[in-house]
Amino acid sequence: MRCTVSVLFLFLAGGLSVARQEVSSKGSAAVSATPQKDVLAIDESLNGSQYINRTAKFSLVLPPDWIINKEVRHSPSTLAWLSTPDKRNWVGVTKEQDAGSLENFKEVFEVRARTKLTNYEKLSESSVTIDGKAAVLLSYRVAVPNNTNLHVVYLVAIVPSGNTYSTVMAWCGEPGFQAMRPIFDKILRSYRGTEQASAAVASSQP
Repeated sequence: MRCTVSVLFLFLAGGLSVARQEVSSKGSAAVSATPQKDVLAIDESLNGSQYINRTAKFSLVLPPDWIINKEVRHSPSTLAWLSTPDKRNWVGVTKEQDAGSLENFKEVFEVRARTKLTNYEKLSESSVTIDGKAAVLLSYRVAVPNNTNLHVVYLVAIVPSGNTYSTVMAWCGEPGFQAMRPIFDKILRSYRGTEQASAAVASSQP
């Protein structure tokens, strides 16, 4: 029996505003649309496993069955909404300008998560290299509001580039997270900024 409830999702840059998701007791997730006035047109494509976001200038490698989720509208902070066709597993990307250190940005992110989400529990943290840069990989568990027996687990990569931080988040219901973690990890580590690549190509032209 499927029971749909709301869960808070930390995703908007800067204030990390709260959006609504629908999560079933089996771990499925769907994200409600933002108001029409916040809609941002995104130039994006998915060819095979290669996802390219020309608006935000980044790419990801996705499993073959993943889709660009068109049911969720973009805001100036929500740059990508990607999911499995059954909407049980999600990846989202945001970018935020910040002149501070990676450690400081990560600490602020965690403070906001503890403030905004229900029963925030940090599960792991590690230093990784993504897109040739020193990055941070976090995982945490949160309870679904009004039903603390249901949980969602997130895997988050924070990737710096100059004064910009890209936050790539993958999440699903807790029962499916261990099976999905290797897939989520591979997606997050595939993140590549395309702006520098384009600049390098342009500078090499005669």
